[in-house]
Amino acid sequence: MNPSFWRHVSPAFTLIELLVVIAIIAILAVVVVLTLNPAQLLAQSRDANRLSDLATINSALNLYNIDQAGAPGFSLGNASSVYLSLPDTSSSCVNLNLPTTSPSGINYACVVSTSSRKTDSSGWIPINFSLISSGSPLGSLPIDPTNQSSSGLYYTYYGTGTNYMITAVPESQKQKLALANNPPVPGYPDVMANGSSITISPFYNSSGLLGYWPLNEGTGTAAYDQSGNGNNGVWHGAASGTNGYYNISDHMGNYVGAWGNSQSPGTYAEVIASYTFPNNQATLIYWEKFNQAATTTGQRNMMFSTSTSPYGGNALFVNNPGGNTLALRTTFTDGSSL
Repeated sequence: MNPSFWRHVSPAFTLIELLVVIAIIAILAVVVVLTLNPAQLLAQSRDANRLSDLATINSALNLYNIDQAGAPGFSLGNASSVYLSLPDTSSSCVNLNLPTTSPSGINYACVVSTSSRKTDSSGWIPINFSLISSGSPLGSLPIDPTNQSSSGLYYTYYGTGTNYMITAVPESQKQKLALANNPPVPGYPDVMANGSSITISPFYNSSGLLGYWPLNEGTGTAAYDQSGNGNNGVWHGAASGTNGYYNISDHMGNYVGAWGNSQSPGTYAEVIASYTFPNNQATLIYWEKFNQAATTTGQRNMMFSTSTSPYGGNALFVNNPGGNTLALRTTFTDGSSL
């Protein structure tokens, strides 16, 4: 036989083998995504940028303060305004649907987007950095990586005659937990802060919060107190989903049973702490969105309670029967209740 007519057959994958390889790659990709959690990695990267930006702005402000204090034109801004990195066509930020400022006489201040990053006092920080003897240390003013009012992720600046501070809000669980364990401003939870004095903000309360539990943990059984007072709680009940988390996409657990009967309560966070309230007065603020109302006699959508007993302590809950009415139960020292 003439060798030139021999046919060479190259080895190749069969269709089944290709499908098996593709399936294995897909499984590995899912495992990697679940393990690395790219959304949180991106959030951590943005938080790193925020910390870097605050340090950069603080350094420039400190240089301006040292170099220009007492000179003509020196100003750290209007003490009746909190300046935002958010651009708006209104100088008082009225188009951004911001929370109402609680201190009397304090207003928000914004500039248009075309000017927001300028360093000549027309930007979102009202400082003319070009007055510094060595020139402006900033080519442009940093802004938050997200910079949206709807997400609450933006920078703020506040200055008095002699002091200043800048703030940012974190978005990654890693940075939030770091702030919970070591807040830069005591009683000022969930906020990154830098400046010559980080307690001058008109929103700052020197008494601080006694406790702040956002209940947005992504892992573990701790319900962290982000007021900085260290009164961490413990999650109980059924974790959401299958990965052992108690909070997933702002959904906290599932209904397990009615409190007070033979079943166990649903998912809840328990906090054991002792407080001394000034003048025996305190304010509790709680927010919850139910995805399922109580429909059976004896069921309650419990919001909070100061007792492990369903009829003890003080409790706020939605009760059924009764048209899913909001109920507040207060227990007095003699054992009676209202």
